[in-house]
Parts: sequence; C-alpha cells; structure tokens
Amino acid sequence: GYRGIGKNITEQVRSQDRIERLATVDELTQLANRPTFDERAGRILANAYAGSKRCALLFVDLDNFRLLNNGYGHRVGDQMLSIVASRMREVIGEPHLIGRRGGDELVVLLVDIPRGEHAVELAQTLIASISAPARILGMDVSVTPSVGISFFPQDGVDLDSLLNAADAAMYQAKENGRQTYAFYTPTVARRADLRLRLEQRLRKAVEARDFKLVYQPLISLNDGKLVGAEALIRWKDAELGDISPSEFIPIAEESGLIVALGEWVLHEACRARRDWRMQGLDIPPLSINMAGVQLRQLSCVEGLINVLNEYEVAPSDIEIEVTETGLLDTSAVSRENLVRMRNAGVRIALDDFGVGFSSLAHLRDLPIHRLKIDRSFTVECMRDARTLTIVKAVIDMARSLGINITAEGIETQAQQTWMQHLGCDSAQGYLFARPMNVDDFVRMFIDRRGVGRERSLMH
Repeated sequence: GYRGIGKNITEQVRSQDRIERLATVDELTQLANRPTFDERAGRILANAYAGSKRCALLFVDLDNFRLLNNGYGHRVGDQMLSIVASRMREVIGEPHLIGRRGGDELVVLLVDIPRGEHAVELAQTLIASISAPARILGMDVSVTPSVGISFFPQDGVDLDSLLNAADAAMYQAKENGRQTYAFYTPTVARRADLRLRLEQRLRKAVEARDFKLVYQPLISLNDGKLVGAEALIRWKDAELGDISPSEFIPIAEESGLIVALGEWVLHEACRARRDWRMQGLDIPPLSINMAGVQLRQLSCVEGLINVLNEYEVAPSDIEIEVTETGLLDTSAVSRENLVRMRNAGVRIALDDFGVGFSSLAHLRDLPIHRLKIDRSFTVECMRDARTLTIVKAVIDMARSLGINITAEGIETQAQQTWMQHLGCDSAQGYLFARPMNVDDFVRMFIDRRGVGRERSLMH
C-alpha cells in the first residue's frame, strides 16, 4: 500500500541524489570533478573581482606518481590518491574549493585570503600532510607533492590564466627539487614554455630515434688499462641545438618517454658491440643506465635478454647501472628483476652511490657487481674527515663483499691518488677521458690495448 509507495519514492530520491552526486563529484577522490570545479571557481572569481578580494590557486601534482602506478599497480595508486584527497580535505576547510583535474593533478582555490603568506602556510601544511607514509595493502607507500601557486588578480583574472600560471609554477617547484612550492613569475612562465617545447621536441626525437651514443671510458687504477665504458645518450635538436641530459632526462621521466629512451640505448649499445666483435675488437663490457621505471616492469629482464640475443651479445658484455634514487622504492619486482639479470650473467652496477639514503642496505641485499662512488663524495672526502670515514667504511665493506669500486668524476691527479689509496679499483672522469664518439673510443681502446702488459714488464 502507501508504505510501499513511500519506500519506492525514497529510493527514487536517493537514486536521484546519487546520480547528481556522480555528476558533480570525482568518484575516486570524492573531490569536485573538473566541470564542477570550473563552474564554482568561475562564480567565486567573479564575486572576488566585484568585491576586490584576493584569492590564490594551488596546483598540486604528485611527484613520480607514474612510477608508483607502474611499480605497485593501479590499485595502490588509486588508494593513494583517495588518501591524499582526504588529507587535503583535512587541511583545506570551508569556504575554499578542492578539485581533481584528472590523473594525479589536484587544485585548490583559496577564497578571500587576507594575505599571500596565508597561501604559503597552507601549501607547507599540505606538503607535510601529503608526504606522510600511508599503509596500503600491507605496504608503507609514500608520495610527495609539488605545489605551484598563482594569485588573483595579479597573475590572472580568470580561471584559465590562473591555472596556467599555477601549472607553470608547479613545474618550477619540481625543478627546485620537488616536495616544495613555487610562485608564478614571468621567469617561471618562460621556463614552462621552454619545458613544454622541449617535451614536444623530445616526443618527435623519440619517434625519429634522433639521438646518438657517446662512450666514457672506465680506467683501471692498477695498470691504466681500459676495463669498460659507460654508454651515454646525447641529443642535438634541429631547432634547439644540444640539449643536456640533465635537462631532457627528467622530462623523459615525467612524461613517460624514459622507457622508449632506455630501449633505444640498449639496442644501440648492443648494435655497437656486435659491430666491434665483427671487427675483431675485444672491447670490455659496456655500462647502460636503466631508470627505476624500467626496472619495475614485469617484462624488463625478458626484454633485455631478447635484445642481447638479437645482436648475439653475451650477457657478461653488458653492465646495467641503476641509481640509488631509482631504487628508493625498491619493490619486489625490481629486486627480483635484478636477481634474474645477475643469474642470467648480466652485471649490475649501483650508480651515484652516496646520493641516496639506504646505501648500505642495498650493498647487502642486492646482487651488485660494481659500486660507483658519486663525484660529490670523491670531492668531499678530500676536505671533510667525517665524509672520509664514511667513504672508507663503505669501500671496505664493499670489498669484503667482493664488489668492485669505481670512483666517478675524477678530474685531478690528486683525486685519483686519493681514491686509489682508499681502495678504488677503477675510475672515470675528465682526467682520463671525456665522453667520446664511437670512432674516438675505438681508437683509444686500440692505443691502450698493450698498456697493462707494458707496465707489468717495467716493474
């Protein structure tokens, strides 16, 4: 009877509420979705303009979120986004507006703020809150945010211009080291334009494979022999000229192009090895850099072995370099891939050692063949007793584990003598050779072939 009709009406109302909510709210984060945020923000800014009020827009982007998704899977990534959204709601109260633009891009419109410092204080609180680790599926997972800040009305009088300004500032925050905030300025705008242009040119270069490899020799500190070389990617753009790897590699990582770049380097290095073998040149192993995102791919080892087989390159002729920062989120997949590589006969080098945070644990837990001590440690241990003590302890420990030690960035004879005295087996740096093209590298190898034999005859 009437009770049944009433129940049906109640369900219809609830269903209608749910439909309306879905239309205005992002389902995963429960924040305002893009159309809703844009519509509400437009009204807020119109009122602020009429009342001469000050507002601020915060553009929040999660650092390396793509790597988290690739490493742990989208289920963990989605849960992390949901946790980040709830933390943002705790920090940002009424009457301010929070929304999700898509992916891991979140925006906050601060309404009628008394002073600019208010936006900074909230940005700092947001960064601290979001950066705290979260327990997801039995794992401690953490992300850090980079925040760009633009102000109404000085940086823009409509939402689009404020968003563009805050987005540019966010990229500046990333360049400043991530997990921080930055303001919009004309300089920031110019850098953002250049970055966008670089990314567009990089995409074209990846499609056209418009790169080259150079080789930096690895020299034995015992007999001066060439014991290896690091293959390094170089890019000369037709419009922008030579682009430093320190500029384009971070862009490749953020845009997801790093995997394609890594695959190109692997193919090119293996092709070079095949050519050398056919010329009768027994050149020592080549080191190839592998990004953390590549290492976390399930197909990583299979892909590597396939390329080695394609060019008939022995696994022992290739050394894969992984950085400490790339291993910070050492997932089970990364660890397993490193073990499988080592079992297949591929050597593993830990690059930039001393820059990261969990150095000694990596030495103990990972199948490492070579340790490359970062240039900053090489320089610092010559002038600071504490750094010297740390480096010496690390070298002693690595040697006891049967790990080879390479000193990076050697530029002076004094540095070479110092690092040799500490126990380094080999070194690379401008003192011996800058990165060189393939012809110069082959010439150097031929010139140095007899170095070890001649020296041993002299003693």
